[in-house]
Amino acid sequence: MRAAHTRAHGVALGVVAACTYGIGPILIKVALEDMSASTLLLYRLVLAAAMLWALLALAGRLRETPRRAKLWVGPLVLGAVAYGGQMTLFALALERVSASLTVILFHTAPIVVVAVTTLTGRERLTRLRLLALALGVGGVAVVAAASGELRAEPLGIALAVGSALAYAGVVLGSDAYAGSIAPLPLSVLLATGAALALLVTAAPLGAGTPGDASGWLLVAAIAVLVGVIGTTALLAGVAMIGPSLASILLTLEPLVALLLAWIALGEHLSALQLTGGALILVAALVAHRAAAEPMPGASLA
Repeated sequence: MRAAHTRAHGVALGVVAACTYGIGPILIKVALEDMSASTLLLYRLVLAAAMLWALLALAGRLRETPRRAKLWVGPLVLGAVAYGGQMTLFALALERVSASLTVILFHTAPIVVVAVTTLTGRERLTRLRLLALALGVGGVAVVAAASGELRAEPLGIALAVGSALAYAGVVLGSDAYAGSIAPLPLSVLLATGAALALLVTAAPLGAGTPGDASGWLLVAAIAVLVGVIGTTALLAGVAMIGPSLASILLTLEPLVALLLAWIALGEHLSALQLTGGALILVAALVAHRAAAEPMPGASLA
């Protein structure tokens, strides 16, 4: 009974992460009207790291961080290379590839996660997991393809795929540390590593500062929603239901963004977009069912 409750909690956290990541693009779209992508990346990561450290201290959980300095290296590097790299590559891809195609390519990350966890024997590829993966990734493709032009250039495609691989690295890497570092302190270390990497590259990337109070408020909102709530929920979900299902649930992100654009911006929803959204919702339901399956083993059930 307790295991079932934990799995249900893990699925709920995966949905929370997807919702916060879905809200993020709406706020980012507004923020980029007044600042560069490099400026937004830098300050959202620095603020998220500072907030996470403060939260860890206020919760009295500073002792949950690794006690030996050398044990900090892996999570910090994961944050700098994969977590920070994913955001940077995604932003660069958007400059060369249409947003629709970038979303499709980025959400191939669950395929990578499922392939790696299956080949390494970390998780068992059951029919339900495979169905959830196909519905989730397929739904994202339908939603994105119906949302705009699939414009691309080779470098942009490579950057978008690189962003997906980096994101898969975050999920798989956090799974590797799940047994030794709790989600909140792990989130702190990932955000810190990413913030340090962006601080080093800020000048070459041409990062400035948000121009006014409204700009800072937007950056802070993105840092809280995506960097603090979203990341911590994702890592907790990975620890509870495993990396494959956690990554599949994140295909809800484009659906959340689509619905918010409809509600807040009055954007029209086509029949094809609604069809893709329905596929994503079914994928989430199948993933919830799959979470009840035993995880060990490595063969197709």
